[in-house]
Parts: sequence; structure tokens; C-alpha cells
Amino acid sequence: LHQLLPSVLTCLVGKRLCQSPTDDHWSVRDYASEIVMNICDRYTAEYVSLQPRITKTLSDALSDHSKPLTTYYGAVVGLCGLGHNVTESLLVELIPVFCTVLDDELGESAASSASMRRFEILKMYGALIHASVVCTLRLEREKYETPGETMFAFGRDEEDGLRAGTISGAVGGEGVTSTSKVLDHAA
Repeated sequence: LHQLLPSVLTCLVGKRLCQSPTDDHWSVRDYASEIVMNICDRYTAEYVSLQPRITKTLSDALSDHSKPLTTYYGAVVGLCGLGHNVTESLLVELIPVFCTVLDDELGESAASSASMRRFEILKMYGALIHASVVCTLRLEREKYETPGETMFAFGRDEEDGLRAGTISGAVGGEGVTSTSKVLDHAA
């Protein structure tokens, strides 16, 4: 585990993962996030310092202002994969700051027609939107949930990413699932 995790974290927050910046390194980062999430789910009971160490590594990547957007993207999706508590405590306050910086950069990239930079900015927006949706859905669940009955069940859907929620008892006791693709490939 200790030999595998550095490679997976490199795939998540590495500056450059592909020969060409147009190659799909985003999928590698998303998949590395899922691997980190699964490792934490499986081994946190045995290694109590595992998730805090991973969280520190990812939050350090976010706080280093010299890192590229690709690293920030990996850190955001990685932190989201570690759960809503991590997302709320580390990302919620950073979302407005990132959005302000991204707005400025998006304006600059539109003026210079730098399409790759624009694509990176839009991917980062997608990751931030995903983080805010995770927090919003948790707050909504807590707001409307009654003891003993779960209104929303959250998880990851292989096809679409984030499964928005399952409403129990909505139609004759059967769950109705609404799926939304949050991290969209922008062109």
C-alpha cells in the first residue's frame, strides 16, 4: 500500500501526465481519485493515519500557488472523493476564491484565443461545481431527512460520475433515481 499510493497520488496531482497536453489526462486523474477513495474506504480502519496523510498531500497541492490548474483539478477531485466532511472543511471556503481567479483567467484566455487554457479552466470549474454539489446535497439531505428514513442516498455512478440522489418513498415506496453528469467534457 505504501509503495502504491505515491504513484496513484502522482497520477492525481502530477503536473504533467501525458506527452501532449491535448491527451486525456483528465480521465487518469478522475480514475486515480476513485482509487484513492477505494483505498481509504478499505484500509482506513487498519491505518488510521492514511486518510489524514492523503488529505494533507492534496491540500498542500491546493495551497501551492506555483502549481498548474491540472494539479489543482486533481487535488479538488481527490478531496471530493474523500467524503463530504473533507469537501466541506477544505474546499467550500476556497470555491469563491478559485472562481474569482478562474473568471479573470477565462476572460484573458478568451481575448487571446488560447483554447487549451480555456479547456483547463472549464474543467476546473467542473471540479468546483462537483464539490459544491456534494456539499449542497448533504445539507439538503440533513435538512429533510427524518430519523429512521433516508431521503437521499449518495454515491458514485460508473457511467455518469455523481449519482445525485435516490428519493425513497416518492412513488409507492419505490426509489426514483436522478442522475446528473457534473464533470462534463467541455469543448
